[in-house]
Formats: sequence, C-alpha cells, structure tokens
Amino acid sequence: MSEFEVLPFDYPSLPADACRRFETFAQLLQDHNRRVNLTAITDIDGIYRRHFADSLAVLPTLDNFARSAIDLFPTCSLADLGSGPGLPGLAIAIARPTWQITSIEATGKKARFQQTVIDSLQLNNATVISGRIEELAHDDQYRESFSVVTARALAELRILLELAAGFLKPAGILIAWKTVPIDAELDAAQFALDTLGLRFELITPYTLPGEIPSASSLCLLVIKKIASTDSRFPRSFSKLKSQPL
Repeated sequence: MSEFEVLPFDYPSLPADACRRFETFAQLLQDHNRRVNLTAITDIDGIYRRHFADSLAVLPTLDNFARSAIDLFPTCSLADLGSGPGLPGLAIAIARPTWQITSIEATGKKARFQQTVIDSLQLNNATVISGRIEELAHDDQYRESFSVVTARALAELRILLELAAGFLKPAGILIAWKTVPIDAELDAAQFALDTLGLRFELITPYTLPGEIPSASSLCLLVIKKIASTDSRFPRSFSKLKSQPL
C-alpha cells in the first residue's frame, strides 16, 4: 500500500474508470519516485495538474485530427518522444483507448516504470520502447509509421523537428508543448521545416485548472508533414545539436 493519500481525479469528458486509472498512475508515480528519480513534481495536486491535465490538453487536437483524417488514417497511431515517466504518452493511452500509443524513452529506469504502469493498468493499446530517438527514427519498423508524434518539453524546435520528422507518415502531424511567444523559434525553424518536408499548421493556447486564460503562456504547436523526409535525417544527436538545421 502507498503511504500517499490518493485523492479523486476528475477531468472533463473522461469516464469514471479512466479517472480511477489516473489515480492509480499517480500512486505508482509517487511510490516509485521514492526509490528512483522520475519527476520533481511529487505532490498529488501537482501530478494531477502539471502532469495529467497538461498532458490531456492535447485531447481536442487529437480528436479533431482523427475526425478530419479518418480516410487517411482509419486507425490512429501515436509516438510520444522522450516521454519520461509516461507523459503525455500513457496519459493519452488511458484517455483514448482506441489509439495505439508507442512511448519512446531513452532512460532505462523511466522506461521500466512505464512498463509497470502499462502492466498495472492493463493498457493494451500502449507500448514502451527504451532507445534513442535519433536511432529508432531510422528503424524500418518505426520509420514514417505514425500518424501523430507528440513531444512535451523535449527540445528546441529545430532539434525537435529533426528528431520527429522521420517517425511521421505523410499527412501526419507533430504536436509540441510550448510556451508563447513562439514566433522567433518558428522563424528560426523555417529552413528545418522546408528541409524535412514539414509545414506549420497552427498554435492552440490552453490553460491548466485554476489558471486565468489571459495569463497563461502555454500552447500546443501543430506541424504537418507534407512530404516524405530524406533518409539522411535525423542525423546523430551530436550533429543535430551542434549544427541544427
């Protein structure tokens, strides 16, 4: 049994059984974090708000994409890059059980924790892979295999675009958690977008529970893949970090 108090989790539009799964997820995160450093956010309110609610802010964007792209992608598959303890990947898997989620995390202890969550919650629509993003993007099993790629606070945009592009199917989208203003970062990434076969689509502001919308700096950046990505990309991490596109 956990020594931490389990408080009810409630999120608009989620059924009760999904909310109970989030409560178990939070308890597992707190329990394991005592032994292995998984997150600096350890209080239940912080986990619910800054981890779960922040991850679930993507749901309207995913639902809109699934409706608009149903002819191209009857089954939606999503790769979450650098997912840490499973966020947003496993949160999406709980909230949208018809989506197939692949969570990619290079740090072994975090990937092992994710597997514990998957097993405990019986998330049959989720898989965790422990490996480096820039290497897996060249694996035929994953190359241009996903209709959606997500990344939450992973990297500067030019680097993120190069890491993500190889996983996306043409007509798929990348969704990145960012803070506004983002104009300068987008301007700097224009060459990367053109080189990788990507196009800026939209910015969607969002707020966390208890936030005043006008005071929030949070947003989701949506990038669409319009052409196949050259097989040279992504380059090695040292190269793409030292010489971003």
